[in-house]
Amino acid sequence: MLTSPKLKIERAKTHIGNVNQMISAFLIQDPFRMEWQEDAIRCQKHLIVKATQKMPYEIPLIAADTIHNLRSALDHLACCLAVQNGAAKISDVYFPIGREGEEKFKVYAKDKIKRLSESARTFIYELKPYKGGNNMLYALHNLDVIDKHQTLPTAILGGAVSQLITSYDGPISVNASPWGNLEKGVHLLTTDLATQGECHSQLSSQIAFGDVEIVKDQPIISTLNQMLNLCESIIANFESKFFG
Repeated sequence: MLTSPKLKIERAKTHIGNVNQMISAFLIQDPFRMEWQEDAIRCQKHLIVKATQKMPYEIPLIAADTIHNLRSALDHLACCLAVQNGAAKISDVYFPIGREGEEKFKVYAKDKIKRLSESARTFIYELKPYKGGNNMLYALHNLDVIDKHQTLPTAILGGAVSQLITSYDGPISVNASPWGNLEKGVHLLTTDLATQGECHSQLSSQIAFGDVEIVKDQPIISTLNQMLNLCESIIANFESKFFG
């Protein structure tokens, strides 16, 4: 009975597999380098790790396709519920996900699910699909809206994940949390201009969402999988309750 929502879910799974392959292919190249940046005024130099390549543009595009399919799966679910309730018109039916608290959400959602049965509407309300209720659903909706107007914000995050091993002949000041946006550069340590030596550290990196509330700096693949699992479980629960 819920064929179209499930097809959307399967399409999202395909997109996740594709974007995961692209991320792995990009990161396996180890597209980063350590470099010194000198500060002549303070007679210091800073060791920075930076990305040497731009992220492939296909990564945010396919991530956005994943998000759209998941968001659409929920709208298809709402339409299936409306048809199951005898609705002849479904063009104004949507699965509501709001920005406000519970009371404002119910006002916002009223027209979107008016063609669903009372028990189906209650089931949706119990999911708390609004900011502050179910933040992952809200993030899914928010990302889908963002993608309608701009490319999804993404970032290459990384830095040193094990203790820096150094052999310098002068004083050094090590960054205690060397992790951040590698496209901007992540500070590893600072020393005097005259200091000589070497630095070794295991570097790690990941492709994450950029400056987007709820999911900022969260790895794209694990976040998409969380959203996938959430939407899939919602569809399964509705199927069991209303189409069993």
